[in-house]
Amino acid sequence: MRYRILLSMLTLFLLLGGTVQGQGIISNMPDHPLLEMLERVPATANTTESGVYFVDLDAILLQLPEAQRPTSYATWDEFPRPFLRIQTEPVYQYLRMYDVLPRIAGFDFFDINQTLHWGTPPEQATIFQGDLNAEAIIAAHTNRDPDFDHIAAYEAAQINGVQAWCSVNGCDGTQTDLTGRDPSNILDLSGLGRTPPFFVEDGSLTTAYAENIMADIAAVINQDADSLAMNSTYQALAEAFVDVDEALTLVQAQLLPEELVNVRVDLNDPNTLSPVLGGGAEIEALVTIAGRLRESPVWADYGVMPRYELAGIADYHHADYQAVTVATVHTTENTATIAAEEVAKRMNTLTLPFIYREDGQTLFERIPDAEIQDPVIYASSTGEYVALVTVHYPNVDLFDSESPQPGMLMRFLRDAIAQRELYILWQISGL
Repeated sequence: MRYRILLSMLTLFLLLGGTVQGQGIISNMPDHPLLEMLERVPATANTTESGVYFVDLDAILLQLPEAQRPTSYATWDEFPRPFLRIQTEPVYQYLRMYDVLPRIAGFDFFDINQTLHWGTPPEQATIFQGDLNAEAIIAAHTNRDPDFDHIAAYEAAQINGVQAWCSVNGCDGTQTDLTGRDPSNILDLSGLGRTPPFFVEDGSLTTAYAENIMADIAAVINQDADSLAMNSTYQALAEAFVDVDEALTLVQAQLLPEELVNVRVDLNDPNTLSPVLGGGAEIEALVTIAGRLRESPVWADYGVMPRYELAGIADYHHADYQAVTVATVHTTENTATIAAEEVAKRMNTLTLPFIYREDGQTLFERIPDAEIQDPVIYASSTGEYVALVTVHYPNVDLFDSESPQPGMLMRFLRDAIAQRELYILWQISGL
């Protein structure tokens, strides 16, 4: 199988004789919101043991003709189809209720350019980036609109030495209060009446329910702790997603620790399927499923999937097609090459559902015109190598209700991750 080696912009710069001074964020990296937002994410277990999810609202709106791209909620015609691409993202679940968001939060939904969130409940955190006015946001929270005085007011506070804004009831935003619940409150993504503290400056708002998570973020702001942008593996993957093809516009991405996607399955030991089927699965069921998988033509030609440090999936917009990329990060070019070729081969037989049932559809049955591109090995500025396998598939007609939904393949992969079935990234033996 053919594959391409792609050097990061910085790696190429260095090879041509350039030099870099200092540590941390490298100024020569591509200018992109994903890389910028990772500078504010603490490199703690709360982050590195959960997924990091990036969405670019501006890129989503590129699907619309320019004249129909809303600049404010008042100019939105409530046409929902572009947002079906990201309908599972918590920030967008209550989209139809955000008409009053400026009165609750001090900004319009379409003031948001990008969001990034991470963590597991209730230790979740979100960064909003865009045309955000700190003064308006503070005013909306400290001087509640009378129509929304069921939501607790906020007051100035300090968290780990950084100016914060907390509920008058304190900076612990994990407590629930259903009397203060309002689906239009975008800061309370739980929908349980929580009042998370936040840091705000013009252009950016960062919020988390748990005060200890806010303290971790404050440590990054104070430069007392590392951010994910200083983690070489996360930086390598983010670089690759941003830099891999200048013709593509990144719409959304998930950066996923290996343990969230990889399952080490030995079909000679059915117990290794327990993480997929749940710890309570009967051994008889595990034996039956292991036997079926061993005989299945889907896995017949699978080879070795090498170890990887981090994985990710990314969704892209192009004027002529849609694209999705599956990536893994490796310490050597050789292992990245093996992984890229193996994932590309497995992508040809990807079927969902597969582990639990036998009536799933392959990627090409769901999207007949999909085309797997030649794998790319991305040499990052951090010295790590990213294996990237990209699939192009047709754009949809947003204005044809019979047309498939946008971002269909990205949802296909997200569903596989949620159901613990993205076996194209598993390490499988015993075939």
